[in-house]
Amino acid sequence: MSFQRILIAVDEGPVAARAVHTGTELARSLRAEVALIHAVDPAFSYAPESGFSPNQVIARAERDGKKLLARFRRQMSLQFAAAALVKPSTACLLAV
Repeated sequence: MSFQRILIAVDEGPVAARAVHTGTELARSLRAEVALIHAVDPAFSYAPESGFSPNQVIARAERDGKKLLARFRRQMSLQFAAAALVKPSTACLLAV
């Protein structure tokens, strides 16, 4: 079986960093595309004691998620810049 695309879900944890490394290695060996995804759950966006509106909380989470995805994309490009076998990744921020 040959995979053409590999989707890697990421967050701030060390398991996500390992998943990116392992998924990128797999993609390199299979000459597959890699896509990263980070989900933001609006259900956790309301904390009245914080003084921020739900929209402000979601906007902040989306900004942080985009930074996270950019960081992993940079890590992937540095890791395999010489190999050039991994096709450019797609980064997606999903608000569920």
